[in-house]
Amino acid sequence: IRSWLAAVLWVFTAALVGAQFLWPRAGAWLVAALFLMWGVFCVSNAARCHRFHCYFTGPLFLATGAAFVLLALGVLRFHASRVAIVVVVIAIVLQLAEVPIGKYRVRA
Repeated sequence: IRSWLAAVLWVFTAALVGAQFLWPRAGAWLVAALFLMWGVFCVSNAARCHRFHCYFTGPLFLATGAAFVLLALGVLRFHASRVAIVVVVIAIVLQLAEVPIGKYRVRA
């Protein structure tokens, strides 16, 4: 993702996180939208530039977004903030794993 687009997306992410505090009934939908949005971006980054962490965070974010959609629909019940925290911690660990492994996957 280009740096200006990434900046816009981070501002959008912060706005949605803030909106969920102002509009708590829509919280699961907002979090689902965030995870789905970032999942799509990570999957496209993995395909386009082969960023290491995106191979893992893309599917993780998409699955988490789908789980939050099911939570919002009342199909699943789980502690949303705990799940979100665990997923974000995993994403941070994967980002940090790029330090010894390298940022980009080398094609064979």
